[in-house]
Amino acid sequence: LYKVESAVVAVTDGSISAAGADRLTVAVSAAAFNKLAVSLASPQINGTAFTGTNTLTAQDTYGNTVTGFNAAGNNITVSTTLTGAITGLSGTNILSSAGDFSSGVANLTSLGMIFSGTSGAGTFTFTPVSGTAVTSGSVTIN
Repeated sequence: LYKVESAVVAVTDGSISAAGADRLTVAVSAAAFNKLAVSLASPQINGTAFTGTNTLTAQDTYGNTVTGFNAAGNNITVSTTLTGAITGLSGTNILSSAGDFSSGVANLTSLGMIFSGTSGAGTFTFTPVSGTAVTSGSVTIN
């Protein structure tokens, strides 16, 4: 079992079967932090805080959200293929505060992520100190 959920296991063997109260209920929890998932809205406006739904999610190996993830213990650096600066986060271009993630998700819109620099299309990469980085799809900066 790897998906975070409550699973009920029933076993049968020929004429013997589990029914009702003799089934096994198993609660599956997320494993340790392994990677990030990102969703960025496009387009965005140069020099202003990102708008729309912009999230960064801490995940385990199986894609389950790691609800206890803490960026203070595993800083995440944000970079871009565009020329310019990323600001507005707890550590300028770094997510470094315990409060940056709530239940495993960082709301980059409410955190105030801003890109200031060249306009055009580019990607944003989120690199944790420990774990696998993630790169967004193309985001247009107007």
